[in-house]
Amino acid sequence: MPSGTTAAFNPASVSTGGSSTLTLTTGSSTPLGNYPITITGTGTSTTHTTTVTLTVTAPPDFSIASSPATLTISQGGSATSTISTAVTTGSAQPVSLSASGQPSGTTVGFNPTSMNAGGSSTLTVNVGSATAAGSYTLTITGTGTSATHTTTLGLTVTPAPGVANGGFETGDFSNWSASGVLVPHVVTTSAHGGTYAAQLGASTAYNGNSTLTQTIAVPTGTSQLTFWYQPHCPDTITYDQIQMQIRSTSGTTLATVLNACTNTGAWTSVAFDTSAYAGQTVVLWLNTHDDSYPSDPTYLLLDDIALR
Repeated sequence: MPSGTTAAFNPASVSTGGSSTLTLTTGSSTPLGNYPITITGTGTSTTHTTTVTLTVTAPPDFSIASSPATLTISQGGSATSTISTAVTTGSAQPVSLSASGQPSGTTVGFNPTSMNAGGSSTLTVNVGSATAAGSYTLTITGTGTSATHTTTLGLTVTPAPGVANGGFETGDFSNWSASGVLVPHVVTTSAHGGTYAAQLGASTAYNGNSTLTQTIAVPTGTSQLTFWYQPHCPDTITYDQIQMQIRSTSGTTLATVLNACTNTGAWTSVAFDTSAYAGQTVVLWLNTHDDSYPSDPTYLLLDDIALR
């Protein structure tokens, strides 16, 4: 018998005229090929032999691939890729599909979810509006009865055109990044529209910045950035600032939309032409700076930020 193969009889002995079942079990390392196996029956008065041929073949197997192998989807959008399988050895086997590695807020579905090797399925990726822009790698797993294989799908999530959650009506900073020595927060008092507004800074002194940013895609053609702000800056611009900039994704300042220190406490509108950045991905950078002088703290309320 070939290496790694075992033989068993059930029963191990019989009377003349009886029969036994021979079970041959090959190992995972048994070489492929044809092997003659001699079966010997030893009686009390005589011995006889017969021969059976064992053919060792490769176990059923399959391959899996995605086409296209990369997808670029904007926030809130979707796209598809075809997941194909092929029989590589043996006969076709059922293959079920699953995915992992998708970012938060993004779902992956298959139609169909399983098929025989040699078939294909349509994978649909639905990117959530709050999914963070960036690059991700999804792992697509095909699980068969005798083998499991994977393929990868590259996913690039791009910002949706316009400003997401510009009115902060989610009640949080979904789609925004808040940072600074005094991290901005959402408030329910004095909103310009709806229920919520964002507050940068505080009515008590602090030393440094309170910053809010969002990466956005500027639509093609003409566009305009608009927002409302309520300034509280009793100092001078030399020491405290209320700021709004448009920056590149590498941090370069492309335009200064607002740089002020006023203390009107009234909602004020701003409109800025963003047509010069049509088709580009830019960063909205909003900031208050306070020098920690206790009698003149600086803060800002923001609301209804839009790009149209």
